[in-house]
Amino acid sequence: MFGKAERSSASLVATITSAMLATLVLSSALARDVTATSIKVFGQFKASSDKARGISGMACLGNSAGASRDCFVINDEERFVEVATLTSDRLAATGKTIHLVKKGETGGGILGVVRDPLCKDKNGVVTEDKFDEFDGEGIAIEGDTAYVVGSHSCSGGGKYKPSSFLLARFKVGNPAKDSQATVERSWRLADALLATEIGSAYGMPKGEGTNVEGVAVLSGRLYVGLRTPVRRDLSFIVSAPISDLFAPGFEGLTQGVVETIPVKLGANTGIRDLAALDDGRLLILSGPTIEQDEVDYKLWLLEKPAADAAKSFLTTITTSIKGKDGKRAKAETIAVLDQTADQLKLLVLYDNIDEGEPTQYEIPLPPR
Repeated sequence: MFGKAERSSASLVATITSAMLATLVLSSALARDVTATSIKVFGQFKASSDKARGISGMACLGNSAGASRDCFVINDEERFVEVATLTSDRLAATGKTIHLVKKGETGGGILGVVRDPLCKDKNGVVTEDKFDEFDGEGIAIEGDTAYVVGSHSCSGGGKYKPSSFLLARFKVGNPAKDSQATVERSWRLADALLATEIGSAYGMPKGEGTNVEGVAVLSGRLYVGLRTPVRRDLSFIVSAPISDLFAPGFEGLTQGVVETIPVKLGANTGIRDLAALDDGRLLILSGPTIEQDEVDYKLWLLEKPAADAAKSFLTTITTSIKGKDGKRAKAETIAVLDQTADQLKLLVLYDNIDEGEPTQYEIPLPPR
């Protein structure tokens, strides 16, 4: 199941059907109808370091018709999910948290088998660290369950942090009491990544190796979007059934259940987040694989989660805001708020800006 030689880029491109590469671009008239509105943030999200309290993942309960709705946010520097409250014009931090990992723990009770990526430092030495931050990069909700995914990536310094290679889930029925929620964790997403044609990227250095940045759930399948690797102008979505990822026991992932969806997004362009629409389509937030200034952040619509699906360009995500380090804001999160047949409302949040600088976008949807 594992260790298969990676297909060459040319071979991989040849397997993509012309239908998959077809791009439906919105007309300029529709593009002019996109509106963006800044949303105020009240309070501060919890942080265990002096780095920016950015948001790397967010998902909400309820619908936009309600006066207030509960949301869950993650920061990739932390070990927990935090509950937030969203109204029509503000996002408020509550301080309530659901812990996903404990610092220094041994990782007992995790489903599946750990797949050490053998991360190497700049001297080529295999290094391993203890459980620390979850490195949460995406959160999705289906029904009464939230799913949170770690990066599954070696650190920038080439260390292996086991807590970054987890997939977690918990019930979200009563956010006021979710701090007591039972969190279930699995190693099996690593199995799924290893089972793909880009499996050899698992454990490669930051910027080249497997790096999960977004997650969506549709009809019992979990979809993760990869920031890297990118092959030519192709980015990748990997999916597997939730029932297999969280099956009882400590066996590896069932063979033959993994699917890979290549998506043509452009050179040096990876997936920064995913979100599912209630009609079965997938939203993709794309952006630079590292920090290439020439690569824009863009929003796309995939007609279905399949390799032969057409995609539509929706809009470019722009902002003049810069982080504490002087670098441009990194659009890292999309959270769907409302959807009609021809209109989409969502939040875009940033990873390196305190409190995520949420911006509400209203975007026309192309007809099906």
